[in-house]
Amino acid sequence: MAGITPKQNFMEASLELLTRKLNQDLVKMEKMTGEREDFQPVVEKMVASIIVKLHERLIESFPNSSILFQNTTPYTPENHDGTKFVIIPLGGLKHINHSHDDAYIAMAFIDAKGITQDAFIFNPFTDDKFFASNNNGAFSQNVRLRTSMRRESCDFVVYSNKKLADEKEFNKVVELITTEATNNQALRVTDASLLDLMLVVGGKKDAFVATGLTTQEVLIAKLFALESGAVATDFKSGELKENTSSIIVSNSKLHAKVLARLK
Repeated sequence: MAGITPKQNFMEASLELLTRKLNQDLVKMEKMTGEREDFQPVVEKMVASIIVKLHERLIESFPNSSILFQNTTPYTPENHDGTKFVIIPLGGLKHINHSHDDAYIAMAFIDAKGITQDAFIFNPFTDDKFFASNNNGAFSQNVRLRTSMRRESCDFVVYSNKKLADEKEFNKVVELITTEATNNQALRVTDASLLDLMLVVGGKKDAFVATGLTTQEVLIAKLFALESGAVATDFKSGELKENTSSIIVSNSKLHAKVLARLK
C-alpha cells in the first residue's frame, strides 16, 4: 500500500530510497553476531547517514519546515512557516544482536497549529510499514488498524526508558510488570516503543503502557492511537502533549481500568 497523503508518499519514498543506499550496512548487520556493543559502530554509522540524507531531502522539499531528529539539536530555517518534521532515525535497537524485528525508522509531519497530520513507521529489515493520517485512519500495508474491543482481561505491551522517565511513573510501570509476571499474565516488554504500539492499535494486544518516551515518540504514538479508535492519555488521564513522557493507549472499555493500575 502506498502512503495515502502526499506527505506520507514523500516519507515512504524517502525511507525506501534511504534503505537502498544503506543496503550494505543492513546486510552487514543481518550477518553479524556477538554482543550489542559489537554492533555499535555500524549502528552509529547508519544513524549518521540517515540523519544527513533525510535532512538534505527535507530541506530541498520543505525549505520552510523545521526538523527535529531524536537526540539532536533542532534545525529551524530562517523563513520558518511553523511546520515541522520529527524523526526517529533508528529505534528498537536494544536487542539488535539477537533480532532485527524491533528496529524501525519513524517520521511525522506537524502543521503550524501543532497538530500531527501524517506519520510513517518503517522497519528496514522486514519492510513492515505503518501509516497514519489525521482524520484518515491508520493502516498497515492494506489493513486498517483498529484497537481490540475486549472489556475485561488485558494483554499488556510495556515500554520503559529509565533515563527519560519520571521516577514515580517508572516505578509504577515496574510494579505493573512485576504483578503481571507474578500472575503469569500475557505481557510483552521490549525496546521497540512504536512497533510495540502497533500491536495495540492493530488489535493484537490490548493496552500499551510506556514511560520515558521522547517528543517524537509521543507525537507519532498519539496520531496512531487516535486514528485507530484508541484512547490515549498520560498516567493522570491528561491529554498527550509534546512534553509528555508516560502514556497509556487502549480501547475505551479498558482505559479506565488500566489507568487505575498506575495510580
